[in-house]
Amino acid sequence: MSLVSIYYKHVLMRMQRGNHNGIYSNAKPLFMLAIINSIEKQNLKENHIILDDLLVLEYKTLSKYYE
Repeated sequence: MSLVSIYYKHVLMRMQRGNHNGIYSNAKPLFMLAIINSIEKQNLKENHIILDDLLVLEYKTLSKYYE
């Protein structure tokens, strides 16, 4: 595992998650993973994030996989 991967794994593992009535939400870490995957696929090329169909599709794909 590269140093970059180790760093991002550490950041994602320490991220605060939402808690509603004792049920934790994975939305924030999954959204960060979707952003990172979109950057790797070169869907996000600029210095700001736009919530477009490709990013939403990436998020939904990760949500189905991890939940």
